[in-house]
Amino acid sequence: MHTLKISSDGRLCAVCKVPDSYRDVGCVVLLDRNRLVELNPLETRHCGAFELQLADMEAAEAEYHLAQSGHGSSTVDVTVHGLPSEDPSTKNISRISQERAASTADGLPESIHGDPISDVPRVPIEIYPRIDGYELKSMLGRGGMGTVWLAKQLSTNREVALKTILPSIIGLSKTRIRFQREIELAAGLNHPGLDTIFTSGETLGHCYYSMELVDGVSWSQHVRQHDPSHKKILTQLQAVLEAIGYAHDHDVIHRDLKPSNILIHQDGSVRVVDFGLAKHREESSEKLSEQGDIIGTLAFMAPEQASGNVQSIDSRADIYALGVVALSFLTRDMSNDAKLATSFGRAETQSTGQTQETDVDGNLLSDSPVAPYCTELQRRIELLRIHLPLLADVIEPAVAATPNDRYATCDQFRGAIKDYVGSSLPNDTAPTPSISSRRRWWVVAAATIAMALSWFIYDRNQSGTPVAISNRESNSIRPNGESAPLRQQILDDLASQFQADFEGFSSLPAHARVTRAIGGKRPATDFILHPDGWPLVGFCFCTYRFRGDDIIKCIQPVFRDWESNNEETGPLIGILDQGCVVHKEIAAEGYAVSALQVRWGSRIHGMRIQFARLEDGRLDLNDTHESDWYGGKVEMAGQSIASDGTPVVGIHFAHN
Repeated sequence: MHTLKISSDGRLCAVCKVPDSYRDVGCVVLLDRNRLVELNPLETRHCGAFELQLADMEAAEAEYHLAQSGHGSSTVDVTVHGLPSEDPSTKNISRISQERAASTADGLPESIHGDPISDVPRVPIEIYPRIDGYELKSMLGRGGMGTVWLAKQLSTNREVALKTILPSIIGLSKTRIRFQREIELAAGLNHPGLDTIFTSGETLGHCYYSMELVDGVSWSQHVRQHDPSHKKILTQLQAVLEAIGYAHDHDVIHRDLKPSNILIHQDGSVRVVDFGLAKHREESSEKLSEQGDIIGTLAFMAPEQASGNVQSIDSRADIYALGVVALSFLTRDMSNDAKLATSFGRAETQSTGQTQETDVDGNLLSDSPVAPYCTELQRRIELLRIHLPLLADVIEPAVAATPNDRYATCDQFRGAIKDYVGSSLPNDTAPTPSISSRRRWWVVAAATIAMALSWFIYDRNQSGTPVAISNRESNSIRPNGESAPLRQQILDDLASQFQADFEGFSSLPAHARVTRAIGGKRPATDFILHPDGWPLVGFCFCTYRFRGDDIIKCIQPVFRDWESNNEETGPLIGILDQGCVVHKEIAAEGYAVSALQVRWGSRIHGMRIQFARLEDGRLDLNDTHESDWYGGKVEMAGQSIASDGTPVVGIHFAHN
């Protein structure tokens, strides 16, 4: 039996069968959606906390290891391309665990049932075949149907974007046909605003195609990073409309336009990507999208597309989607309580394949899944009309609920924008006054705090008698309308409250271990530990008002020596803003940090710190107290990470 064996710290995590077709060529293993390992047959490789081995194994031995790895809580969820989901050797290991725990007739010695592995984060692991002629380097992104990789084309030695079908859906009846049609439709288009397909093929039953690698970011990331003016957004929108208009002229309807499918190149040019849900105008009888199917992403979906009336979808659905994208960008800071941008962020990568009932005319019913978005769009239009009424006149027809009330073509929409830019925009080239100050944090700090509170590091070899002191204070600096020198003075005064006693980041010691992560869109990359291994006793940090809510923006860990009682702070994570409110939460005498409870969405927004008494080098988890909540909304998701009684000595975080 050809198997992948996964271990951590000398203990078996999982054994799973892989297709025999990988026997001679090896495979590609994706761990936690960000770490990529290529395995040759009979090879052992290390990646992070895991050891991976691809080898042949006797059936009895495989069953033995399955039983051993299936006891208690598993740390991996395995998905293997090319094997049916009902194959028992590819089940989620936690399900195997339940089956094994319930069975006493497996004939295996009790000694093999070790304790569950709890100090390694739960990691999803996916197994792909190697792609002939390409070397996979990292994962760039993932959609509803496929994964996009950064890869090197070996024949030309150039970097490309390589798209493959997700292992979890490769066996679905429509997947292969839809993927092949995506290749054909995209390959038939030749426009500088559309991504270029180079090659396509199939390896071990796995379809793929390579395309131009765009050196840039998604449109939403570009807006967050650069805070462009209305004029710049409208200029980019014209370029997108030109590219999509070209596709429409060639009878191709995209059907899934959203910020993540529109890339902004480093030189400022645009690229529209991902034709996975595209439709040819003449495919009125296609079987891939039957009447009643909802195909696309709800937040940007036209009402007729959400109705499931497949026959009624035409190029005006794409115009609607681009109108929604433009409206979300143009009104992003016109209201403190605007909700649509948040909704878009959470729904942007979530395509749907639901079925929706329609009336006899195929019209949208009142309980449509896009009804809340349509309501919010009208509120946004009204908001835009208050601030920029002429621009509202340009955008409103694009997002009309009825297709006949929209622009008929992309050229019409683009022409209306061009007329507006030429006649009215010079008076409105800058964002509204409320934008500048409230957007500064997003450029770096939001991603900086993405996982700053996510992972603790526990030192196994600490000892000594802890001594602590208490210090808690809050300082608010929120001036308005200052001159540039005064603003700089304010930032300098803020920075003086975050002076670090030691600089830089540390590597993880061999005797330390890391907990699971919370929050963040990218993997944690840096550690902050005291050079002498002092325990973590609190944080200096600041909150910032954004869209009517306080968020955690910057954070600085505080450490204290076990013996001398000296206290030192590490480097500040994040970028200060003049609107920051400074806080300190540091352990009272005899206590240290034992846990964090966080409020989070895609990033860490708020936190509450738990402290526990230190006794003889251990944390007494029966003697604890908590700080107040800082940042985050009550209704946000809450999650905790806590010590097992061993002192916490640092944090592991991701940042921009």
